[in-house]
Amino acid sequence: MHISTIKTAGSSGMSHMNEAYSSTTATEMVARGAGSEIIHTEIDSNGSKELAPNGAQSRVQKPSEDAVRAPYDYIRTLPSKRIRETFIDALDSWLAVPAGSSTSIKSIIGMLHQSSLMLDDIEDDSTLRRGKPTAHTLFGTAQTINSANWVFVCAFEELRQLRGVDAATVFVEELKNLHCGQALDLHWKHHTYIPSVDEYLNMVDHKTGGLFRLCVRLMQGESSTSCHHIDAERFITLLGRYFQIRDDYQNLVSDEYTNQKGFCEDLDEGKISLPLIYCLAGSDPTQIMIKGILQHKRTGEMPLSMKKLILEKMRSGGALNATISLLKDLQDDILEELKSLELAFGSGNPMLELVLRRLWI
Repeated sequence: MHISTIKTAGSSGMSHMNEAYSSTTATEMVARGAGSEIIHTEIDSNGSKELAPNGAQSRVQKPSEDAVRAPYDYIRTLPSKRIRETFIDALDSWLAVPAGSSTSIKSIIGMLHQSSLMLDDIEDDSTLRRGKPTAHTLFGTAQTINSANWVFVCAFEELRQLRGVDAATVFVEELKNLHCGQALDLHWKHHTYIPSVDEYLNMVDHKTGGLFRLCVRLMQGESSTSCHHIDAERFITLLGRYFQIRDDYQNLVSDEYTNQKGFCEDLDEGKISLPLIYCLAGSDPTQIMIKGILQHKRTGEMPLSMKKLILEKMRSGGALNATISLLKDLQDDILEELKSLELAFGSGNPMLELVLRRLWI
């Protein structure tokens, strides 16, 4: 493949251009006006285009993807319950998405989820993910960030397989929501800001709810049924809240989480979780002490004695009970909303209900 790049500048430039044009076969010419560059791109016999440095006689070889995808391939091997894939299958009983589109949506959501995990572990300074070393501790922070960004691009590339006219708009909207929610979470942690419960829920609606909304909206855009327009936003919002608050709670009390991520890992990273917000909703000496611990915490693990102290204050002060109470309320609200959706779609969804009940605390 031969590429010629010519800067047009008067008759001399035109002479070079004519020369290049006459010596190049099967080319595309992209002209950008007088005084700008004109690029000739030879098209392979199979129709693909490749670019070579100006004047080079050899093709530029496509770079190997081994290095860029290594962190991503690694995190994909870690144990997973594949809840999101099962969630898509359950919704599909209502939306009847074509098989090819359903496969693409699973791939898109899966790539975005894995990419976000790689970035989350870096932002949280985590060393364990599902009981294994985090990607950045094995491949380096810079390489893992690069891999996560590459996966975002791959997800957008897969989006082209969908037929929905609004797929790209939906993708961009929800990814912006997700990043804005994550920004709030990181901002609060960095500044040791204790938000109100309403502020926290708003953050969760963007950070955690964004990926669920993206999934449902993409499926609705591909649906072949007349029910694709049914509004499921409240259901998705409640589900996103349940996912995040459940994770907050389990991080503090679950033996499984301790084995996979470490004891009270959220305290190590300085995360402002809902139990911590409940615990710090006041100004008594204990709460002032905990705020002081958080404000003066350095990078790395919090001393075990301090984590045990904070956890005990959460128990004795009612923060853990308040969190459980909210989770129970959310369970009831989600099931009530599920029944409303079953009426709207005209059929039950036992698979979706089973997925939900497996999540219950």
